[in-house]
Amino acid sequence: MSQSTRTSPFVRTKTSQRQLDDADAEKLRALGDAVERAFTKVSSARDRLNAQRKAKSMPNTPMTRASEDVVDDFMLERQGRFEQLEAAATRLDFLNIIQEDDDQKNVELAQNTITVEYNDVRQSHDKEDEEVGKQEEVAVTSEVVVERIRTLHVVEEDGSTDDDSGIDGAGDQCDVDDTSSGAIPEVDSEVHVRVENGECHVRWPSGTLKPTTCSFKHFINSLEHGQRVVFAPGVYSHIDSPIEVTKNVTFIGDDAEGGTVFDGDVIVLATRFAVKRVHFFKLYISRGDATIDHCRIHGCTIIDSGALIIGSSASCRVSNTEIYDNAGEGAAVSAKHATFDSCKIFRNTVGVSVRGTSAVKVSKCRVSDNVTYGLIIGADASGTYTDNVVCANEIGVRIEGNATPSFTRNKVEDNRSDGTQCVDRSSGMLSLNAIKQNGGSGIMFDDSCSTQAHKNEIENNKLDGVVICGKSRPTLIANRIRANVQNGVVCADQSRAMVHANKISQSVGGVVLNTDAGGNFTDNKVFENDVGVTIADDNEGTNFKIVGNEVSDNATAPLRAPSSIAANVAQTNSLAGVGGEQLASESGECVVM
Repeated sequence: MSQSTRTSPFVRTKTSQRQLDDADAEKLRALGDAVERAFTKVSSARDRLNAQRKAKSMPNTPMTRASEDVVDDFMLERQGRFEQLEAAATRLDFLNIIQEDDDQKNVELAQNTITVEYNDVRQSHDKEDEEVGKQEEVAVTSEVVVERIRTLHVVEEDGSTDDDSGIDGAGDQCDVDDTSSGAIPEVDSEVHVRVENGECHVRWPSGTLKPTTCSFKHFINSLEHGQRVVFAPGVYSHIDSPIEVTKNVTFIGDDAEGGTVFDGDVIVLATRFAVKRVHFFKLYISRGDATIDHCRIHGCTIIDSGALIIGSSASCRVSNTEIYDNAGEGAAVSAKHATFDSCKIFRNTVGVSVRGTSAVKVSKCRVSDNVTYGLIIGADASGTYTDNVVCANEIGVRIEGNATPSFTRNKVEDNRSDGTQCVDRSSGMLSLNAIKQNGGSGIMFDDSCSTQAHKNEIENNKLDGVVICGKSRPTLIANRIRANVQNGVVCADQSRAMVHANKISQSVGGVVLNTDAGGNFTDNKVFENDVGVTIADDNEGTNFKIVGNEVSDNATAPLRAPSSIAANVAQTNSLAGVGGEQLASESGECVVM
């Protein structure tokens, strides 16, 4: 191989035991020259990149002429165009001219493997060298090209690598990232924005060529995936049409000076979305995974809509957020996953409605002062509801439509009507709740529901502690039902309840079975009421079993029942009274004392 061929660092050859002739060497030299020309283009791209960076470093203020820092030796060909700029030109004007020129010059970078087969080179030597008889090939690989590009990478005066790793523009890009260490350069993704006179004033990340003044909607549409947007206090208005967030972004507002307010509807269509400390009028999470923290959602005037809507294709975590003063539902949830933690939901028509979803968790929230319901759990919904306070609503909680929630350790207090309604074939579990001081009944089971209620405190409600009606079949086990104004447990209207091991006290009637009511009443303690157990005159006693109950210390009587069934009830229960005498009234009623 000739000396000129062996000195090229970009050519790798396979040689036999003999030297190539002059024709072979000429072909290798031509290949080396082609590779050098490719790297010359890369070097030219590097020079254009330097010019662009210099233009970006200019202050964004009017210039009287083209800056000498920008018009260097490389840019002499553009100097005539720069001189055509007006006196008030800014750095953006210089960048635009650089961009226009660069669009005409695509950087041709040879990154694919170049393989040259030298079958013809070896044909003339086959007779002389049959045992070798192999083709010669020269390969220039993309790895060599990348290595060469690294040597062209721009290095700052302090020795660090410049962060800008490409040529902006519509033409082909030439990335010159420093990949020798395997590290990925950090991207400045934080955007700062403030509002003034209805327009957004934006500080984009370094090197971003986007408008710095625009409408709020245009700003949202200009965002890129992964950006973190910091909003200054102010009202960002977009009342003419909804704002659609389609990029995976994070919004950070500011609580100072009235806060960061989005005045209008916001629809989230992104895969991932997070927001903190922003005021919304209406927020619709249509799909994707969203996080809402320390926000306020209020002032929505649409009656038949939620202020916060979490759609069936979305997952959402809502924490430390206030949802209030909305004309419809505060939150309407049909999400595949949704979590509400430590939120305050108040002064809406309905606090929260959950429908058609099984993966909802509501915990440590306060749901209060809503016009109708605090919570509605319906339409086949389930989920868990723990450690919440539901108070001062018209009705605290309504479970309906085949819903099967787990409702545990909640306080349902001081609602104007019923504390909890379980209706419309619903079931699920109520356990360890405090259902107190409501204006109606503590719990109402109606319309064929089969809910279980275990170890609840049902106290001081203005009507009955528990009402069972409408052919319902609930199970009440180990509850404390006391000091309700009318009755402890009332069963009516063809219902069949299982009431076991409860403590029922300090009401007018402990247990009341009205016409056609039935079920199993076993092992309860019924005490300190006016009357312990009351069975209606026209209840024939064929649909219930009252066995093993301890009925004592009731003011008027332990049992009030028709004479036809009173004796049997007295025999199968412990009735503590005065003398155990049976007194028949004029109506045929029997009182056991």
